[in-house]
Amino acid sequence: NGRRQQLLDDALRDVAGEAHEECTSGWELLELRKNRLSPQATLINVLRSKLKGRPLVEAFRDPEMMREAAVEAKTVLRQMALLECFRVFKAKKRAQSKEAKDKLVDAGAASSSVQRKGEEEEEDADGEVERDPQRQPFC
Repeated sequence: NGRRQQLLDDALRDVAGEAHEECTSGWELLELRKNRLSPQATLINVLRSKLKGRPLVEAFRDPEMMREAAVEAKTVLRQMALLECFRVFKAKKRAQSKEAKDKLVDAGAASSSVQRKGEEEEEDADGEVERDPQRQPFC
């Protein structure tokens, strides 16, 4: 639900009243993750969506509706398992990419420090000292 953050901020504002208006703090989103539901919970959710507000007992009395709900719940569970596999794969790939990048940075820093040990900063024709653009000038 995209409005969850706004709902939390509104609730905090209602509880705190005027004190919250002066305060700049609020809810901070640390992590958002969708958890997979159990097969039973998924089946109940599918039944509730099919019943549209009627009691759940009516679904147990209708074998055709139970059969349809079971098929739909299995389909949803397969889709959620597939999405979870993609999420795990992307997380592993991101971690490997970060690890490889860190190794390159470490290797690059080691080789550049070896090269620069014997070099002094030279002035070019304008009299300015040539510096590494990624390093901050000394104040």
